[in-house]
Amino acid sequence: MKRKGLWLIVSLVVFGSIFWLSRTVEYVDETYEGLLFQVGEGNEDLEEIVTVELDGEFINHMFSDERFEGTMTIDGVIHPAETASADVLEITFVEDGFRRGDVTYIDRDGDALQSIGHLHMSDDFSELTIQVWGEDIHNTPELGSWTSDDGHVISAPASDREEGLEVLNRLVSPIFDGYEYN
Repeated sequence: MKRKGLWLIVSLVVFGSIFWLSRTVEYVDETYEGLLFQVGEGNEDLEEIVTVELDGEFINHMFSDERFEGTMTIDGVIHPAETASADVLEITFVEDGFRRGDVTYIDRDGDALQSIGHLHMSDDFSELTIQVWGEDIHNTPELGSWTSDDGHVISAPASDREEGLEVLNRLVSPIFDGYEYN
């Protein structure tokens, strides 16, 4: 009987260790100088330099999707906002070989879903693109829509539209079989 108990304890310790060690946490404290612009023909007028800051943890676990927990600041506006139901923004990344996920949170009242947009990141956190769901990045936009004809994008690092499009296409085009934004 003692051997069974010992075997059970050893098994629990081994499986618990495997479970715990399969989790990796990378601390992310990055500041990006990027560009807000609008994609599509004839939409070349909008170019606004923006600063995006990510501060938090990137968590990768064998048994769940990758996720970021922390804050995102866009030109001094912190997300999640003070009205959010949680103090940290949690972005769960789709498990399809690309690091992408929706930047959304629920208001403290629990009745409104707030969304910044859809985030795409490089594996080494050196580049990001946000397909912005609304036109106003300085306030928390309502959940909106995005099209390849007139969608607003934040790409970083980028200082002009050409660089912004390069980052956007590098991060997003492989998902859509090589579709190139202009």
